[in-house]
Amino acid sequence: MSRLGDRLKELRGNLSLMDVEKGSGIPRFTISRYESGENVPSPSKIKQLAAFFEIPYPELRKTFYEELFLTNPDEKEAMLACVFENLNKEELLARLHQMGQ
Repeated sequence: MSRLGDRLKELRGNLSLMDVEKGSGIPRFTISRYESGENVPSPSKIKQLAAFFEIPYPELRKTFYEELFLTNPDEKEAMLACVFENLNKEELLARLHQMGQ
């Protein structure tokens, strides 16, 4: 079980996986795999779950990424490389500028 899986089960409480599927749009078997740690949710799926459970996206995202980076420090570098690869130079400079303000 993962920290994110534990957190999702906690948030789900007495709701069934079907209830979460209906409310979030994420198939119940996928949610079950997130809870068991078999699958890793994408940022968009974490957003959907955060919206469904009415918690801030950064809070749920942090639960997942802290665990990921603690267990595999190289994952952070790989993820950052993917992010930067998908940004063009102008977008990257604009975001860096915003961060510096």
